[in-house]
Amino acid sequence: MKFKYRKIFVGPSLAFPQREFVLRPIIPISLIYKKKSLRYEALVDSGSDYVLFPAELGKKLGIDIESGKKESVSGVSGPALNIYFHHLVIEIAGHKFKVYAGFAENINQNFAILGQNSFFVTFIINFNLKKKELEIKP
Repeated sequence: MKFKYRKIFVGPSLAFPQREFVLRPIIPISLIYKKKSLRYEALVDSGSDYVLFPAELGKKLGIDIESGKKESVSGVSGPALNIYFHHLVIEIAGHKFKVYAGFAENINQNFAILGQNSFFVTFIINFNLKKKELEIKP
């Protein structure tokens, strides 16, 4: 499965005054829990330990978020987040697989995170920024 990197418009900054956008490996996915399904977008992130979703998605699927196993984590910037883990299925380009994913309130992004645990152990991931392409092999 091959996916083109997505342009995310961010505008210039003091450090990068000519910058208009950044390229990110963001792919379309479906979250499946019991008989409910939701389409969403996810960043394939080799720097993340976990598969993470905003809590609101889990609630829409009928998951009792806080009944999951709790983990407290923090990233490069920002305070620690409480994450609650649940088993569900993710579908990517017609391929379904089980994941143990975390759900958290106050995730400051418009997409999910596909990290090392549950995702990278299931697929071979090839990032190719030069071609602006991501390849995922089962």
